[in-house]
Amino acid sequence: MLKKTLITLATLAMAAQPIMPAAVQADAGSWSSVQATAAWTYNDYKVERLDFGASAFAGPLSLGENVVVAKAAAGCISVTGCERYDLYVLRDGLSMFVGNVPHEVINEQRYFNNGDEVVYTNSADLENNNNWDVISLNLETGEETANLKSVFIDGVQDIDLMKDNDEYYFNPSLNWNNHNGFVNAVIYQYDKPGSVVEMVYKNWTQQRDELQDVEDGLVLSKMVFESGNKQLWVYDTTVDPKTAEAVPGTWTPENEDIVGAHFRADGKIEFFDMYQRYIYDGDMTLAQGDYLSWNHSYEESLQVVDGRMAWLDPEYNLHVSGADVDLDLGRIGSPETFKLTSDALYYSSGTEGKMYNFATKATTIYPFAVTDVLGNLVVGADEDGNIWYMDTDSNRSLKLGRGSNAVISDDMHVYWLGTDNEVYEATLSLHAMTGTSEISAVKVSGSSSVYLVLDDTSYRIQNEKIYFSWFNSWDNVETISAASFNALKDGGLATFAPGTRLKMASDPKVYMVGSDNKLHWITTQLIAYNIFGQEWNKGIIEFNMIDTTNLIFGSTIDEESDVQSI
Repeated sequence: MLKKTLITLATLAMAAQPIMPAAVQADAGSWSSVQATAAWTYNDYKVERLDFGASAFAGPLSLGENVVVAKAAAGCISVTGCERYDLYVLRDGLSMFVGNVPHEVINEQRYFNNGDEVVYTNSADLENNNNWDVISLNLETGEETANLKSVFIDGVQDIDLMKDNDEYYFNPSLNWNNHNGFVNAVIYQYDKPGSVVEMVYKNWTQQRDELQDVEDGLVLSKMVFESGNKQLWVYDTTVDPKTAEAVPGTWTPENEDIVGAHFRADGKIEFFDMYQRYIYDGDMTLAQGDYLSWNHSYEESLQVVDGRMAWLDPEYNLHVSGADVDLDLGRIGSPETFKLTSDALYYSSGTEGKMYNFATKATTIYPFAVTDVLGNLVVGADEDGNIWYMDTDSNRSLKLGRGSNAVISDDMHVYWLGTDNEVYEATLSLHAMTGTSEISAVKVSGSSSVYLVLDDTSYRIQNEKIYFSWFNSWDNVETISAASFNALKDGGLATFAPGTRLKMASDPKVYMVGSDNKLHWITTQLIAYNIFGQEWNKGIIEFNMIDTTNLIFGSTIDEESDVQSI
């Protein structure tokens, strides 16, 4: 998900603390705590340094709304060039292990192109690699479902696939010459009525087909000839017999390349050839007069999602093009961070971040460059490397630490990568999640009564315990006129702030106040630690029934994720 800079650890004054051990789960499909080597606790959140072992890993990465860490599977020396990964899916402060998946699935654009699915092939015949299962991986349960079984393709050296609606297109490299010299590749389509795979087109011109895109039965391929020359071809699998046409104007010399080729929503084909952008409109291929950056790798400078393309030019200007958009968004900020989704483009711009919405064509400004999104929640980093979490509905934000590659898995958890190549996790408190920038404490001139004001409503604070669950000092109290106070709605009595921990003097049970104003029993110490950190048992307020005015007992908190629903 496009985050390239490394992290520096938080410079806040904090000391590492040993924490409760809980090893990374090794059984596929089950959720458990991740071992952490250190933790730091703050008022509204805690930070943990997670332990994924000493071997090389990649991440944290986003696959849609999922966060994963990928480690080289057994037999791989390093992540770079590794054929298989072990995945750790991160959510609700827990980890789920999924072992031995192909390296190509750890790519968010591939995830989007395959209909927000993790799909891949596994060999059903390890000895000969002639039969292949098509696997769909559920990132919520870890369940691997075989959508197709024992698809026969002979002589395969390597294989990938792309899904278009309910159709599967296979792109195997064929070991017809015992791995020596030029490697041929073709594209196959799975024919459901016949339950077989067939080449999308057969003729003498086929050398090494490299599948680029599929849209409603049209297949876009980059043909690589044994001479090294390249050319784009379009196969139409919706007609009988199937047809094949070379895209005019795309014959490319051996020392040049075609990248980013894709179908746009208007049916046109867009691509870069020797760094120059071209569009084929069905009649001719025309240069568009702009160029792809040669200062970055292809993976860093170009993204394609749902027929739109975002890219950097050699002067670090960010562009986005498609059937409904063609913009030069100006020089991008440093580091050159941008993220293309089906709905919007997020990018760094100077000292801030911006979001261009494709539906409204409006631009929103953030105090940081956004690197991941979940509903109304965004995370990212500013130019100084500070990691931020922000609720765009309330505009409430928190600075969590320092670094980059920030991703969000759920309402409460943010992850990023450290300069020490360790993954860090921030767990937000309920108070942080439900807080609002419009909170204040007031009293009327000449009166000693103190009120909590949320938006346009006042709530009378009965005692100091309730007051200090919201504020740190009496200095927060502002004196206002009677006229200003009378303009506020009367909300009755104030309750304890969400996230406040309470216990009765005669009962060892610890409760947390939910955003529903109910008391929820935290059933175990481990769950309390997972929510509040190492000092979970510090700052607990003893209460009596008078203190709990307007509070009733609600559901229990049996696991960390329960906090998000109360």
